[in-house]
This record gives sequence, C-alpha cells and structure tokens, in this order.
Amino acid sequence: MPRTKKQPGTAVDKRNGRRTELEGGVRLTYFPCPLPRASAAALATWEMAWTDPVHDAWTPADGPILVRYIEHWERAQKAARRADRKPVVLGSVGQPAEHPSYSTMARSISVVERCEQLLGLGALNREKLGLTIADRQISLADLNARFAGGDDDNAPAARLGCFRPRRLG
Repeated sequence: MPRTKKQPGTAVDKRNGRRTELEGGVRLTYFPCPLPRASAAALATWEMAWTDPVHDAWTPADGPILVRYIEHWERAQKAARRADRKPVVLGSVGQPAEHPSYSTMARSISVVERCEQLLGLGALNREKLGLTIADRQISLADLNARFAGGDDDNAPAARLGCFRPRRLG
C-alpha cells in the first residue's frame, strides 16, 4: 500500500517542485555597515545588498550571516591588494612561492560565496532558494498584449524593435 501524500505546499522535495512558503514573521531591518573602518567599496557592497529585492525575505536570523558576508568580503579585498603588490615571495628555503595572502583571499571568497547562497544574493542563488522577484516578472498575458497590435509604427512590436513579418500580396 503506497504512503499517503502530503498536503499541497507542505512537501519540500526537488522531485515534485513543491515548496513551502513562510508567512508572517519579523523582517530584518536595515542597519549600517558594522565594519569600523570600512572601505568605500565595502560600503557600496553593503548598500547593494540592501537594495537587492531579496532583502525583503531576510529575518533577524540572517543578520549575522550578512555581517559575516561583509567582513569576509572586505578581508578578501584587503588580501588581494596586499598580495597583488608582490605576487611572488621567497619561500622557507629561498624558492619562489605565491604570496600567502592569496590563500587568505581564497578562503574569504569561499565564505563570501556561501553567505551569498544563504542570503539569496544573485539570480541563481535566488532561484535555488525558490525566491522570485514578482515585480520584475512579466506574465504571458503581458507579453501577448505587448506583441499584439496593428501594423502601425506605434504598435508594441515596432516600438520594441522586434521582427515583424511582411504581408504578402
């Protein structure tokens, strides 16, 4: 006898594509960049993260992940600048070796990428989390309405520069 199926919306399984939706809850509110001497690039990255529409899905539990994200982002930038000044250094026995800051940078970047996955930053990460940006999506009805119309130059297809077939005869 087969198992009973879960109610729609309760099963979270990649095979059937169902996802649960969290309702209510407290959202994470904006707070300034916690780095004491943050670079201009780090401040710009912090603001970009907060202007991304995915920030509406963050809860207070995501706050420490966001702080870890910007700390390691800044650490990776500093390590890259330090290593790029002198990419090759002398190793312990006098041989040429890669600057050790490149290892620091690589570890920090891996933390940054993991934080981006957890926070849903980036299109692929949003998709993996099942988040959609509703105001950016165009429905099929909108597309049909946009491309339907007469042959005049004010038709939506003409304004968008789309291919319009010529009439025969």
